[in-house]
Amino acid sequence: MQKSKAEEALSQAEQHWTDGDMAAAREAFRRARLHFHEAGDRGGESGSLARLGELEHRQGHMKAARELYVEARTLLTGEADPLAQADVLILLGELERSENNHGAARQALESARELYHGGGDLGGETQAWLRLGWVASSEGREDKALDAFKKAEQLARQAGDDQAGGQALMALADIERKLNRLDLAHQAISQALALFKSSGDVLDEAAAMAELATLARDVGERVQAVEGYQKAAHLFAAAGDLKGEALVLLALARLEYGHDSQAARKAAEHAAQLLERVGDRDHMDQAKQLLAGL
Repeated sequence: MQKSKAEEALSQAEQHWTDGDMAAAREAFRRARLHFHEAGDRGGESGSLARLGELEHRQGHMKAARELYVEARTLLTGEADPLAQADVLILLGELERSENNHGAARQALESARELYHGGGDLGGETQAWLRLGWVASSEGREDKALDAFKKAEQLARQAGDDQAGGQALMALADIERKLNRLDLAHQAISQALALFKSSGDVLDEAAAMAELATLARDVGERVQAVEGYQKAAHLFAAAGDLKGEALVLLALARLEYGHDSQAARKAAEHAAQLLERVGDRDHMDQAKQLLAGL
């Protein structure tokens, strides 16, 4: 009985979170935690705390999130499922990375990776390698980041996870661009784009297309860049990502500025309208400033 109440509270918490009612979501997560505790389900109790920690993290409440993650991990001490411990460690590692605590992040993520590897969880290990790569990149250790992203891509391929494989390739491309190896960056983004298409991930496909357009722009291939930004804008629109569509249109307007005033105006006007709808005043002002110069 208590377990069914806990699961119902969890479902309510997720719905409140989706609806943007954070106070109600917090209260429901705490109810779920209490019901799991009364049912003697330490795994469920830990999971409720971990989700509440994610909510606090996304709201920028780092201290509260860290305390919840640590409590969630403590509840799993001695539990038979090491993968649940790894899941919490991934969250803790993400928090430490966002706080630029690179050493603590690396320690948590490496522990998670070892647990995933021991449990044969290729998907989890892939995500751990991805995050270890991001930590290394933040520290300026591009060689370590490349190794981590390549390992993540290899594991994703073994698991048949096209989305994770695409994410690893996009991360790899970012490092190649930093190292000015643009041909290798283009190759990685193109491979990621194909994976996102095959998995039906329109949003990541849009982001990859925009990155290809930006790469083309940076090497002076204006026509290819224009076509890429136009395709990316259509994809973002199809995915319902108004801000993504607007930012690509803004990039397109800047690219067309001085070459095709009519096309630049059309893109900037549409971008400004979308940015006003999503409440992004900074980028909306940039679009309006560009329009004023046309």
